[in-house]
Amino acid sequence: MHKIVELTGSPRERGYRYGEDCKDTIQHLLDAHYVFYDREIKISKGMLVNEASKLISFVDEYSPEIAEEMRGTAEGAGVKYEEILVLSGFIELYYPKIFGGCTTLAVSSKVTSDGETYIAQNNDEALNPWLEGDCVVLLKIRRKTGPDVLTYAYVGVPGMMGVNSAGIGLCINALLCEISTIGAPLLTVTREILHQKTLEDAMNAVKRAKRGNSLNFGLADSKGRICDIECTPKSVDCLFVDDQYFVHTNHFLSKKIGIAKDIIRESGMGFGRDSVFRYERMNTLINEKKGRVDLQTIISFFRDHENYPDSICRHVNLKDSVAEKAKTFDSMIFATSQKKAWITRGNACENEYHPYEI
Repeated sequence: MHKIVELTGSPRERGYRYGEDCKDTIQHLLDAHYVFYDREIKISKGMLVNEASKLISFVDEYSPEIAEEMRGTAEGAGVKYEEILVLSGFIELYYPKIFGGCTTLAVSSKVTSDGETYIAQNNDEALNPWLEGDCVVLLKIRRKTGPDVLTYAYVGVPGMMGVNSAGIGLCINALLCEISTIGAPLLTVTREILHQKTLEDAMNAVKRAKRGNSLNFGLADSKGRICDIECTPKSVDCLFVDDQYFVHTNHFLSKKIGIAKDIIRESGMGFGRDSVFRYERMNTLINEKKGRVDLQTIISFFRDHENYPDSICRHVNLKDSVAEKAKTFDSMIFATSQKKAWITRGNACENEYHPYEI
């Protein structure tokens, strides 16, 4: 099972505990980033840290609470604050150069057999510089004001996917268009979403961010509502998909988002090579079980090997370059009414889903 770190107290205290508890892995992950960036993208450590420093003012403006916690994380880990931003800002610093992936679904109580609303995904990621998946931590965060949070994250990052005590569930998918700049790290936006009490407030957390890159946010709540939000630095489109279910992978679906180029899809490399296939395959699987979807059915979806190794349950494709080699790190399912998660460590086809509660 994944390492669990429980964080309580003020934002600074929570961050310090996080950094202290994960100190060795944070340093190991940073070292892997410096080697990777230098080898694959010809960016030195000094250049990378300097670029990450440009994110500081955006975090401070977007969420003082998260900014304070991240400073505490740096102190606890014994690293520079800018180095925590190297990890937390990887979508802004890393995705424009090498892409990431993932397959997400959300199913409302209208199509489940148990009346639950689920949002779930396989987290597909490049082996490097992410320590082949050995960089994941689960954070249980007790806040003095606002909902408590259970979030899946790479060490040092404030939060990624998760569910909170108000019944808001979140999953994310990499997207990339021709516009890429510096802005509020989208992995601070994910954490801010999980601080919200309502779906409307969660949506607004995306809209009000000064974004530097693109990302897809899949949202669900305990009232059975689901929505999908695609964003770029300049625009946001909320896709509601008739409140029954939606699927998202790594290409844009919105006709209104206003992009000139869907870079991942058009690249024909890695996740772009199979994004449309994974999208269509997951839609087929859901439609075959519509009205009969439950936890075990969703698990079977995420173990699917059609188009192996570039399948929903992704395995390393030996034909890919070192920078492109990727796999499903973990699979996760969030139940918004139960405020509960089931998460694997590794591919769903080879591992059990362990239950976690906030």
